Amino acid sequence: MRRLLLAGEIAAANHLSQQLEGRKLNYGTNLPFGNLRLFMAHGDETLANYRRTLDLDTAIASVAYDVSGAVDAQGVYLGRAAVGTYDDGYTPISVAYRREIFASHADNVLVMRITCSRAGALGLRVLLDGDEQPFATSSVEAGVIEMEVLAREHFHSDGACGVNGHARLAVLAEGGRVQTVGAQIIVEGSDAVTLLLTFESTFGGADPVSACRARIAAAAALPYAELKARHVADHQALFRRATLDLGPSPHPDAPLDRRLAAVQAGEDDPALAALLFQFGRYLLIGSSRPDSPLPAHLTGVWNDNVACRIGWTCDYHLDINTQMNYWIAELTGIPECHLPLLRWIEETLVPSGRQTARTLYDLPGWVAHIFSNPWGFSAPGWSIWWGMHPTGGAWVATHLWDHYAFTGDKHFLAEHAYPVLKEAAEFFLAYLVEDPATGWLLSGPSNSPENQFLFQGEPYAVCLAPTADRILIHELFAECIEASKILGVDQGLRERIEAAQAKLPPYKIGRHGQIQEWLDDYDEALPQHRHTTQLLGVFPYAQITPEATPALAEAARASIARRENAPGGYEEGSWGRNLIMLYHARLGDREAVYASLNTLFRVEGDRSLMMGPKISPRHAYEMDYNTGATAAIAEMLLQSHQGYLHLLPALPAAWPDGSVTGLRARGGFEVDFAWEGRRFAEVVIRSQLGNRCRLRVGAPVTIVCDDQPAPAFECAPGMVEFATEAGRTYRVRS
Repeated sequence: MRRLLLAGEIAAANHLSQQLEGRKLNYGTNLPFGNLRLFMAHGDETLANYRRTLDLDTAIASVAYDVSGAVDAQGVYLGRAAVGTYDDGYTPISVAYRREIFASHADNVLVMRITCSRAGALGLRVLLDGDEQPFATSSVEAGVIEMEVLAREHFHSDGACGVNGHARLAVLAEGGRVQTVGAQIIVEGSDAVTLLLTFESTFGGADPVSACRARIAAAAALPYAELKARHVADHQALFRRATLDLGPSPHPDAPLDRRLAAVQAGEDDPALAALLFQFGRYLLIGSSRPDSPLPAHLTGVWNDNVACRIGWTCDYHLDINTQMNYWIAELTGIPECHLPLLRWIEETLVPSGRQTARTLYDLPGWVAHIFSNPWGFSAPGWSIWWGMHPTGGAWVATHLWDHYAFTGDKHFLAEHAYPVLKEAAEFFLAYLVEDPATGWLLSGPSNSPENQFLFQGEPYAVCLAPTADRILIHELFAECIEASKILGVDQGLRERIEAAQAKLPPYKIGRHGQIQEWLDDYDEALPQHRHTTQLLGVFPYAQITPEATPALAEAARASIARRENAPGGYEEGSWGRNLIMLYHARLGDREAVYASLNTLFRVEGDRSLMMGPKISPRHAYEMDYNTGATAAIAEMLLQSHQGYLHLLPALPAAWPDGSVTGLRARGGFEVDFAWEGRRFAEVVIRSQLGNRCRLRVGAPVTIVCDDQPAPAFECAPGMVEFATEAGRTYRVRS
């Protein structure tokens, strides 16, 4: 294939590459657990004042409404009745019902509390079902049912893939009567009801039956108020680390669908952007904790039974989506949420990738391609049009370096990050081939995710050295070199990596003034394509910046414009729009990034902030819509990728005043600041590691620590530097 590609035999090489397609076999998907169904005795004929809310600060969803009913002459509640149908002696009343729902990480149970304003007015029927899955439910005792989840069609001669599961539901009523009929629980005449639900699978060797029974028993022994308090405290310990105020909403009391409609009609709503920022953090906190058995996949944990049925399923896409889900972990002060991804890479993806490196390439090290799953699928995808992406594993592995860059955890670097990065680098040292014409080291056969190029008027996907590969291999090598220096190890390997890095192809500017997506200046088969992987040097990396590489920065802008101005317009996919926002933020294009944020609301938005890309079938939800937007807003306010803190690098005119707390910067800094008239008033910097701090400022400043001036000097025009001590707080005043 390489010989054909070097000889310009593109069609023949692409035809041959079909022999390298991965096999789908038992790849599988994450399935929804099933449905918890409630049938309220009051019905909905006279329901009024219905309101649903989600409190991001407490992570509690609630439903409130009123139902008309009646009491007899003795005050006994008679249930629902249409207004005007009461006989003499009966008095119409209105009963307020409320539900509170939360998923408690502290106690590993889903909790629902149902209350009513009238004693004895609560009646309902509860059941679990597996939707379209082969789940079987049975009663255990009064008020308790269990459900078995059985794997189906997941066992093959080349290994088992799939899990069984178990769920347990307990219904605890206060007053009235509870009975279990078949696989249903019926409550009559109660004052309040608490539902406790938990689920466990056999993934990782767990015993789901014992786990579920123990969790329900422990939760049932606690009062509801304590369950709620434990949940709120656990959530707020992470969520409250960052706050954001971008200004008031013109419709602060309007429901979300109306606020979105107003923005889609052209209004500015700064508070809606702040809400979107925090919603992304809420979703990652709810999807990925240090003890989570797996990282968040494409939909986090919110599987709507649609996302698992589309072509890309609820998996780990390694050509953008998994990475986008996790950029905010370090940026917004929740690094613990990063750990499930980092652990999965090290313990699952790397061992699988070693096998793929040996069996597919006959090379050392490890490699993974376009996507993966809970079992570490690492082969190419099952279509040459998008499946040959050998740098997908290298890309996601750079998240281990990011964790070190923000936290400074040298133990993590030595024991976890560096071994993974080193072994990936060893693969690419052996994988790259020298171009006899230029001397460059080329990757491939590969493709530029997930686009195609035109050659002699026909579309093709497979080539040598697409720009995405160049960016990712260069970044992987750079991180290995730096880690080797920090740890003082592997000098010989470091010198080999440095020599190979120097021979990677350079960035090239094409005839349209754009960053070339391929080594040759091909036109795109789909110029409007949602993927823009050729610009990863702008974000998430620091290979292209307006300060250090102005010509490449301008070419990056041309690439963005080429996508957006393509015939028919940019192929809007929520994560694709987020990437455009992130590029503009890094390039300092303040109004362009804000225009893209409004495009995100107007094109992708419907009735909520929990949206999916319009390109997906049935508009299936994807969590990276939310997390990517959060990352873009964070990058508009603070950047640290160039070795210094840059405040308000892409603040739009629509946000003249505001404040933020808890943003994190590389080097171990936590930053709070407020701004007025688009200029910061005071900056609070907490040093976690005691590193020297460099701060880009636009005017003379003073640095104060414990009310005493801290020595600082101008290290470059508009840049100050000062020493810090770990655990100390520094205030920067203009």
